[in-house]
Amino acid sequence: MPNPVGINSYVTNFFSPNDLYMGVTHSINNIGGFQEFATISDRNDIPLIPNSVANAPYDGFTLKNDDPWSCGRRKVGMMVYVLETQKLYQLIPNGFFGNGDNDTVNTTGALGVSDWIGMPEWERAIRIDPINVRVKDGPSPQNGFTTTTAEAVNDVYLATNDPNSCWVELKLGIDGNPISAVTYDANSGDLTITLTHDGSGAGTPIEFTVTLPTGYDGIYDPIVDDTTVVPTTVGGIEALTTAGELAGLSMNQMWDKLLFPTVNPTTTAVNLNLNDSYNLIEAETTINMVLTTTTNLGTLTNPAGPWAGPVNAAVIDDIGVGNMAQQVLNVGPAPTDIDDLTIAYITKLGINKFRLTGSFDQGPMPLDSTGADYPGVRFNAQDKTNTTDFEAVWPIYIGTAQDLGGNNYGFEKRGLVSQSANNIPCVQNYGENAANNLWHRIAIPQAMVQGGDITIQLDAGQLGYQPSYPGSAWIKTTTSFNVHNDAQGIPYFLYTKQPNQGGQATWIINW
Repeated sequence: MPNPVGINSYVTNFFSPNDLYMGVTHSINNIGGFQEFATISDRNDIPLIPNSVANAPYDGFTLKNDDPWSCGRRKVGMMVYVLETQKLYQLIPNGFFGNGDNDTVNTTGALGVSDWIGMPEWERAIRIDPINVRVKDGPSPQNGFTTTTAEAVNDVYLATNDPNSCWVELKLGIDGNPISAVTYDANSGDLTITLTHDGSGAGTPIEFTVTLPTGYDGIYDPIVDDTTVVPTTVGGIEALTTAGELAGLSMNQMWDKLLFPTVNPTTTAVNLNLNDSYNLIEAETTINMVLTTTTNLGTLTNPAGPWAGPVNAAVIDDIGVGNMAQQVLNVGPAPTDIDDLTIAYITKLGINKFRLTGSFDQGPMPLDSTGADYPGVRFNAQDKTNTTDFEAVWPIYIGTAQDLGGNNYGFEKRGLVSQSANNIPCVQNYGENAANNLWHRIAIPQAMVQGGDITIQLDAGQLGYQPSYPGSAWIKTTTSFNVHNDAQGIPYFLYTKQPNQGGQATWIINW
């Protein structure tokens, strides 16, 4: 047991601390009184005075001389608060003052003051410290004891070996007549209260009935005829509401209606999304196309949660220039789960477009602020769609100065542009050479020419775009390009500039 111990002090008149913020004694050093401990084990370690002579009858109370109710730091009636259990306990000797459960002679615990004073010290010690044996007879040939052992007290009925048996939980308050039931009869307006006993802790339960006046039951009971209507809207009670429609509401419901007009639930939209990772791509190219899906069920404010029911089916259709068959996607297990689609796909010239269709179950029934159904905004089972697309194009080819032999020169692909693009710059990073028949050249895929022909203009900087074609400056012929392995011999219009000889230039074309 923790025990702060200081120096001995012999007091003439009174104790006082050196400083006002210091105490004088620790409660743990008191004899009885009120003490505090962290655990039940610490409480049970409060010591008694040991025997003055080994093997002699116990004399701990005699050693104290002045108090038959205390020995060591234990005193009959002392109180201890234990933090571990957050309970208050009182030291009551076994068999005394109602603590009779462990007294095999007097099970009522009715022993009193005179009984305590008349008991031998060893018995008093056992009754307030049950787990430590006390010597009641010294060893002698007459009793056959040669040493002090537990045998000396084996016949003592108080040796419970339960350190808790002398501690009685202290419950503050009075016994009274606890209420065990309260019932209300709405038809008669009677309130019946049942008490558990007659006030003495025993006896037959008592019932008594109170008749409550109209309105005291907390229920609105209009004094006007049920057909009477509210003339004008008051708070949340609308005009022309009848008294009969309000009858039976609790006072809380009535005040809520007055102060808080009915609030209808709100929703946020259900979203279904389909996405691809492409923008422009060459036509007739086989790709491992990935279309990703995302879904949310929207929200409903009352009851709070999703607006729509779970997705129960989903498909992707090709609605663009391609011919992909409809793809059925797996859904679940989560309400918004729709599998992504990965598929080998051949791009087609133009807009490659795909549509995701998801089927949603019916959502929960919305409620207004009064708890009534509000079906007007309920999500009904339906399909939602979303699309994604990318464009497949043929590249424009730009002439280069790379000599391929025989006054033939190479081409390079210009960066891909949409068929809807305008003012497309085509850079010729070399000077023309009439002697070697080297001219600026631009090749345009025939399938992407919109209308009859294209226009070619010179980007003249601050002077703007200067007209060049149609006109005599360019000659239009046809050719073909092997764009890639899956697209051989794609027809193109080839535009070749004629003299005058020029240097590097940027040409602006429009389809």
